[in-house]
Amino acid sequence: MAPALLTAFSTASSAATLPFTLESVERAGVSQRTASFVLPLGVTINMDGTALYECVAVIFLAQAYDVHLDFATQLLIVVTAVVTSIGVAGIPLGIAGRDRGDHERGWPARRSRGRTVCV
Repeated sequence: MAPALLTAFSTASSAATLPFTLESVERAGVSQRTASFVLPLGVTINMDGTALYECVAVIFLAQAYDVHLDFATQLLIVVTAVVTSIGVAGIPLGIAGRDRGDHERGWPARRSRGRTVCV
């Protein structure tokens, strides 16, 4: 389990740990058939950040425009957000979280129109 944890902390991506997690679970006695079905499904559905962001954004906009959302509509928003999060690719935070200050942290940079841009 240590390689999976090390990969998770170094990449900030649960999707990147899948091969290590499969190995660890199979060594622990779980059948290969069960592990190869359950773990990829769990990694895919476990993108809570995307689903949470979409739900909060929609409910915020509804409140900002004074639109009443009944329970059924809120449930539909949650289901739609979860289904959408399944289709989102898992990427490491180190790549997605870059900002203009990354060149100070050692990321490679290039010049573009007179300013430094991280690549």
